[in-house]
Amino acid sequence: MAALQVQIRPLQTFWPAEAYHQNYAEHNTLKYRYYRWACGRDQRLDAVWGTRARSRDTWAGSR
Repeated sequence: MAALQVQIRPLQTFWPAEAYHQNYAEHNTLKYRYYRWACGRDQRLDAVWGTRARSRDTWAGSR
């Protein structure tokens, strides 16, 4: 099996996201919770890590 190699280089240009992208989960709570439920991410994290999957209660209501 071949090994994957990744070169890490210094940052050349940083493009900040527009303001409306910031704090999306806080500003669009319902849409974000639906996204988290629909994509299956939380269920997979729970299956793999159990109670250690979450470091805070923020997403508990989205299950």
